[in-house]
Amino acid sequence: MEEWVGAHWDRWVTQRAAGGFPAAAVQLADVMRPVQLLLHAAGATQRVAVAAPVAVGGPRSFWQRVAGAGRRLPLPQLDAEVLALPARVALFDDAALNRSLYLWWAALAGGFDLRQAWAAGNLQAMALTMERFPGLAPRARRLIAADLERQDLHALQGASPREHAPVWSWLLPVATAAVRAGSDAAPSAPRPPGRATAAQRRRAREQAQGEARAPLLLAPKGESLKTFADAFHIDRGQDDEPDDDAAVAAEEIETLSLQRAEGSVAARVRFDLDLPSAAADDLPVGPGERFPEWDPRRQCLQPGRVAAQTYRARPDAGLPWVPPPALRAQAARIRRRLEVQRAAPRWQRGLPDGEDLDLDALVRHRGQPSGKAAVYQRRERSTHELATLLLADLSLSTDAHANDTQRVIDVIRDALYVFGEALAGSGDAFSVLGFSSVRRQLRLHELKGFDERWNDGTRQRLAALKPGYYTRMGAALRAATRRLSERPERQRLLLLLTDGKPHDLDGYDGRLGQEDTKQAVLAARRAGLLPFAISIDEQAPEVLPQLFGSKGWAWVRRPEDLPQRLAGLYAQLTA
Repeated sequence: MEEWVGAHWDRWVTQRAAGGFPAAAVQLADVMRPVQLLLHAAGATQRVAVAAPVAVGGPRSFWQRVAGAGRRLPLPQLDAEVLALPARVALFDDAALNRSLYLWWAALAGGFDLRQAWAAGNLQAMALTMERFPGLAPRARRLIAADLERQDLHALQGASPREHAPVWSWLLPVATAAVRAGSDAAPSAPRPPGRATAAQRRRAREQAQGEARAPLLLAPKGESLKTFADAFHIDRGQDDEPDDDAAVAAEEIETLSLQRAEGSVAARVRFDLDLPSAAADDLPVGPGERFPEWDPRRQCLQPGRVAAQTYRARPDAGLPWVPPPALRAQAARIRRRLEVQRAAPRWQRGLPDGEDLDLDALVRHRGQPSGKAAVYQRRERSTHELATLLLADLSLSTDAHANDTQRVIDVIRDALYVFGEALAGSGDAFSVLGFSSVRRQLRLHELKGFDERWNDGTRQRLAALKPGYYTRMGAALRAATRRLSERPERQRLLLLLTDGKPHDLDGYDGRLGQEDTKQAVLAARRAGLLPFAISIDEQAPEVLPQLFGSKGWAWVRRPEDLPQRLAGLYAQLTA
């Protein structure tokens, strides 16, 4: 009860301390495009980003003192590279006026001289902006008048912005936030997902490196104690993992102090997953294959870069798998639906005789009359010439839990079972192939071949599925393309089932993996295949459209819905 009351009290006090007019609030994301256009029209070259809070002065309201707020606010800030603006503006009870404030900041940035002081630069930029953009003048006067009610702007000459209340119609000039790194500097660590504040524009300064100190040694008593805001040089170990505590500390620091490390890291220790011994591994099938890989630097394929080996589970890998009754019932329902869809007659168009006119064929014939007019259509039961290969991602990430009762690998196994049961009744040729990788070694797990029947043996291979290694997606797509291209069917569908993005130990999770996978998708389309990706990863909307195109992917938000969605998408793609 105490926690509930405390949470509600904190939320209520925080809302009162925030002030403003939430009903008339305007988000930066909603006006980003006009702000960028006006900024460049004003002659500025900066990009627009979200501003981080900075220290401010001036009186605080009663509720701000109660909540401990009002000391740091996201003022609009300008440097040589970035115009940083608040993510949300709710200063006025008129949404149009809040939107005009964003446009005023963009126009003001075009006339601001960063060599001048805070007040002098803003006063000069205001006069220049009023002259260059007379259409903004009426609303700009209302914005400036609101600041004049709080303080005399001309009296701020020579003052520091930290000593006075925020002047919202002005920009805060700051030093260049980015510290230029040398050519031998290591790339910056990736931004931890889920932290909106990591995208905020923060100020930084470069500080000369002090005397080096060996790690794990205490400072002499004569030295003063330092806080995390002070630069303190010490030889630290290299770690590839993001440090959440460092991100929290950075949020509390107004100006970041950055130093260049002496020398470079000679080697990084990264734990690898060893391949299993031959006695414990699945049984290899065939001599193996070689596949090319895209080189983004040379912009061409490098032949024979990836070695692929096909495997099958051992016959004694485990007990026979018995799917749960609910899954068997779901597979039976989808199987009947596909059977009905396949048996339904379809319209055959462009025929010399038939039940009805084909208007499209008639228009084409009128435009180019030649020979006998094939302008009719009729409903017929057609034979389907369709071959499908389902490529399943079996990387180590599938060992994570999808929900309270199932891992991702369990959800994938259920989806493969439903897919196999449904297609076994349709009569269409299909194959199921799993994959994982370790560097340039691609492991292909043959769960069902095109020439095999769907039986207890194939279901037993599903039962033996286990999480593998990494995700060399481009090589796996090329292996599937080679197998599917050998099929004689007219329509050939390549389905990729994944829970992540291209990833491997040798930098494949960066530009290499993205471009290699994209080139593999293009090669599959040139071969006459229809590649389509189905993902249960939350980052799928950010990755898959770049690899498979806007209409070549689907995102399943709830992993437990994967079996139903997989069968439904298959029915749509083959209709």
